[in-house]
Amino acid sequence: HETAGWLKYPHSLEGLSAKEIREKRPAIYAIIKDHLPKT
Repeated sequence: HETAGWLKYPHSLEGLSAKEIREKRPAIYAIIKDHLPKT
């Protein structure tokens, strides 16, 4: 996926696990999932 737009990393994601991001912010998770730490 390419875009000229900016993705602002929301502070509301700080402290959330990958599972919580996937459940609460699925659109953002789809973009960042490959860059999240593996647990």
